[in-house]
Amino acid sequence: MSKKNFVAEELVEKTLKELSEIKPPVNSPKLPFRIPVIERTTRQAQSLQGYKASAYWQTASLLRDLIQLYLEIIPSHQFRRKTQLEDAARSMVATIEEGWARPSTKEYLDYLGFAQASLTEVRGDIERLHTDGYLKIGKFFILTPSRNFPYPPVNSRINPTKYGTIRERLREYTGRNIQAKDLTYEVFIEFVNKADHLLRKTVFGLQERIIRIEKSKL
Repeated sequence: MSKKNFVAEELVEKTLKELSEIKPPVNSPKLPFRIPVIERTTRQAQSLQGYKASAYWQTASLLRDLIQLYLEIIPSHQFRRKTQLEDAARSMVATIEEGWARPSTKEYLDYLGFAQASLTEVRGDIERLHTDGYLKIGKFFILTPSRNFPYPPVNSRINPTKYGTIRERLREYTGRNIQAKDLTYEVFIEFVNKADHLLRKTVFGLQERIIRIEKSKL
């Protein structure tokens, strides 16, 4: 081996050794500088199911279950309308759940926007069902979920196998056996409006949080 090649190999070995000893700065929890890319991937949710404590998810879940119950009496020839409403209601809830698990508040806000878009689609379908004569007008009172009155109710959360069906959840929550024919245009629009209000309130709160964090970095 020539002296030139020997020196080159020595330099390669030395470089590889030095590189292996370098520890990435992002391993440190207290960086002396900001790395925006890392900040954008910092996990915001401390619990994967923390969204279940939120009023907007509970209200959207109740609305979705009421829609599922009501769809039982939609005529079979309206299968396309039924499928569209079912998909929009499912997306309204599932998008909140997926957004919660996203790594940044910015992404979470994006998904809340998608959930609100699905909620708007639900509203349109409900209004058309009423216009076309498939949904009656009338009063039908159901309490709005809250911290002391959650939805789904306690038993269905503890034992979803036994109490997790839609009818069981609604029976435990309302204290009565709700029938699809009992549901009215008013009750659906009421919960659409409540879910919309709670989503908007959450979005404004998260936007203010982002502003406070960014101001603190100036």
